[in-house]
Amino acid sequence: MYMDKTNSAFLPLTQSQTLLWTGQKLNPSVPLYNVPYCFDISGEVDEAIFSIAFQELVDQSDVLRITFHDIEGVPYQNILPQFQHDIEIIHIDPNTGQTEIDQWLFVRSQKIFDLSRPLFDSALLRLDADRYLWFLNLHHLVTDATSSTILFGLMSELYGKIKNNQLDSIQKAPPFTDYIAYESRLRATESVSIAQTYWKEKVKQFLETPKLYGTKKKIVGSSAKRLSTVLSQNQTNKLKELASRPEMRSWTPDLSIFNIISSLLLIHLYRVSGQKKLAIGSPVHNRTSKAFKNTAGLFIEVFPLTAELEEDDTFYSVFKRARIESNEFLRFAEIGASSAEISRSFNAVFNYIHAHFSDFDGHPTKTKWIHPGHCDPSHHLRCHLFDMDKTGEMELVFDLNTDVFNKDTIEAFPSHFLNLLDAALEDIEQPILKPSLLTSSEINALLPKTVSDENIAPSVLVSFERNVETVPDSVALQVGNQSMTFDELNKKANKLANYLGQKGIEEGNRVALYFSRSPEYVISLLAVMKIGGTFIPLASDQPADRIEFILSNSDCALVLTESRLKGNIKNTDVPLLNVTDEVEHIDGQSDTNIGISIDKTKIA
Repeated sequence: MYMDKTNSAFLPLTQSQTLLWTGQKLNPSVPLYNVPYCFDISGEVDEAIFSIAFQELVDQSDVLRITFHDIEGVPYQNILPQFQHDIEIIHIDPNTGQTEIDQWLFVRSQKIFDLSRPLFDSALLRLDADRYLWFLNLHHLVTDATSSTILFGLMSELYGKIKNNQLDSIQKAPPFTDYIAYESRLRATESVSIAQTYWKEKVKQFLETPKLYGTKKKIVGSSAKRLSTVLSQNQTNKLKELASRPEMRSWTPDLSIFNIISSLLLIHLYRVSGQKKLAIGSPVHNRTSKAFKNTAGLFIEVFPLTAELEEDDTFYSVFKRARIESNEFLRFAEIGASSAEISRSFNAVFNYIHAHFSDFDGHPTKTKWIHPGHCDPSHHLRCHLFDMDKTGEMELVFDLNTDVFNKDTIEAFPSHFLNLLDAALEDIEQPILKPSLLTSSEINALLPKTVSDENIAPSVLVSFERNVETVPDSVALQVGNQSMTFDELNKKANKLANYLGQKGIEEGNRVALYFSRSPEYVISLLAVMKIGGTFIPLASDQPADRIEFILSNSDCALVLTESRLKGNIKNTDVPLLNVTDEVEHIDGQSDTNIGISIDKTKIA
């Protein structure tokens, strides 16, 4: 139950909490700062023990008992001595589809928190006897990414200890109140004053935030859309390889990757705004002691990384300036030195999250960071990079304000950024203006719509097969250090085309291609064209429900895909062919042309 506030000590807000509290008060009916996660647990969960463990989590974690109060215009926080909470346990009908579950999670993630009550919401969803979803949503006032991993780890440990009657052996979690007191003391020191002066002078140089993609809208709301893309294994390996080069290394491997991606974001902003003086915000974690590294609560503060770019810059020259800037950034990112004035100096944020979630009491667990559909209106663009479950695959996530970015730009944005990333990974010394940001579909849309019959260019397939005849040993496809000649690529495409023929695919059939950027994508595309079929591309970063919708409306005879992506294709009757699994059968086919007579001038 709640305690009378007159019987409890009211504590000041930290500097970060003050900024978030102000933002939430200005937007009281919008979930600006909700931080919801869904943990997909593969294993049996004892619901009664889980409920007891969650109450113990509340008892041990003071951030789950924080309430906020406005006293004569001044905000304070109070730690409730006790808060009884019965976690909601929901049994989901086994026939419920994933799309419906995702919609439930999304709607639940939009809960508007009452700041005068504890700022969390949680539920345990039973999908099956050996599959559970744990939904945990906290207001940003009491958490950050590291805190979420701490609370998850503590909950897993509490569950296991209670199950084995070992609760007494668990070490108590350090309280967030220790950090509140530490920051209060630190903000009275000279070092914070020096840092505040540094940032005040710094942001005077960056009075205008970039107009992203030329936007001129003055009043911007909070509605935002999230798009994510998983870097291919090749991209991830090349990024880590680039970060390990002597000329690219920083103090830690994580800082090296941070500097590479932050420099790319600055280049992207320059390319789409034309502004030379740029700033992006980035969080500092402020966990300066071993105890703080294990404490749940809001520790981060956001400061600007700045740079001035020129037309003749290369990726490497921008990176070098970004690396120098990040050193200054870390030097003056003093605890308690952030301010509203500093926050107004940027409208784009880069967040490199290198915190990880573990399994739950030995059960494999997949983590989903849910986007509630809103962001701080001053953050027009947020870019996040993480590998939360230690899969070895890095995920790029973009939160884009819908008042700033139109629908087409939102959909294309990840590809624009990946074009820059791929260019930098290929040649860090090339000019920043050289690579195109546009996708192939965007380029095609800009081409003339009508062409006279006399000037019709040969189709892609005709041009390709001419090269097979005239320059068979020339390189046709290169991925990293691997290359394939026109002759080799043609033979692989012929083998797959013959295999598709055996599977009943014939001229006029539609075949969906669902691959990451890889040689298999190109081989499959050529094979479908050779057999006279029509290919339907499915972007690898599309959500599962979007893929389901496309397949249900495309009249496809087959989906060609790879092992990494096949699990995303659900709730469809379209046959699936995983070329990774079928490689031995495909390699056993004839490498000669399939022999179907088709009008190749009609194949785009």
